[in-house]
Amino acid sequence: QKADELFNQAVDASAKLREGNSDDAALKEKDAIALEHRGIFRFLKNDPLGAHEDIQKAIDLHPRVNSYIYMALIMADKGKAEEYYEFFDKAIKLDPKNAAVYYHRGQMYFITAQYEKAGQDFDKAKQLNEENIFPYIQLACLAYRENKFDDCETLFSEAKRKFSTAPEVPNFFAEILADKGDLEKALKQYDIAKRLEEAVEGIHVGISPLIGKATLLARQPSVENFIEATKLLEEACARDPRSEQGKVGLAQLKLQQEDIDDAIKLFEEAASLARTVDEKLQATTFAEAAKVQKRIRADPMVSAKIEETLAAYKAQG
Repeated sequence: QKADELFNQAVDASAKLREGNSDDAALKEKDAIALEHRGIFRFLKNDPLGAHEDIQKAIDLHPRVNSYIYMALIMADKGKAEEYYEFFDKAIKLDPKNAAVYYHRGQMYFITAQYEKAGQDFDKAKQLNEENIFPYIQLACLAYRENKFDDCETLFSEAKRKFSTAPEVPNFFAEILADKGDLEKALKQYDIAKRLEEAVEGIHVGISPLIGKATLLARQPSVENFIEATKLLEEACARDPRSEQGKVGLAQLKLQQEDIDDAIKLFEEAASLARTVDEKLQATTFAEAAKVQKRIRADPMVSAKIEETLAAYKAQG
């Protein structure tokens, strides 16, 4: 919130500096940087129109690689893949040795299952910036998507050797193991990621290990797992009150415990935090379904009819 306030002040201040000096190249660049950063924050705040407006102004004043990258991400958010790639072409023309350009373009290739192109871009990003952990991780995930689990493990091992204290490596490896169905190993990797996240300075994977482990425990129902999963999600929501994923997960467990009021509150909070329409719709649907459930239980006659109907369906198999 403080950064957001300062970026807004920077945009206002740079605009005033350019009054009467509208053609000054140095002032144009500063104005573009301020607009670019405010646009990025607007994008993160789920204001795509405001983000588009700010970043387009920044590009008009002084094109920068970051502006092109974020404009591409805005286009991806709108489902405009063709324009997405056009902005990356512009970014590469501006700076062909910028690792971030290849990494983000590789992400889109990955999402659209163009795995060969994705691998080429992740390799390029890795060569241009060997200290960025994410191309290493994405290449490992890519190997898994291509059904090459041995290569996937080898690439995660390489990442672990190079970034021995980074919680990102065990966290993302846990996701792969969970998808593969190796739940015990996945739980161990989430524990390692959690410990590293707490030990290493700064925010790396945040509450992801807590949510990941809780989700796996909920998939293996027992009283002990249920209690531990609830504690993990409560800790996740306390650490990151803006986590929609944490709130939805905890709300679902609360429903199973028949804490319907708490579940409704959490679902509604998740809906207000959701970035996409689909996520907002899902959280709102859960909240309204919980309200219906509450009303049914409060009416003995309706509740009895529902039980009778369900029993009839069960009898039919």
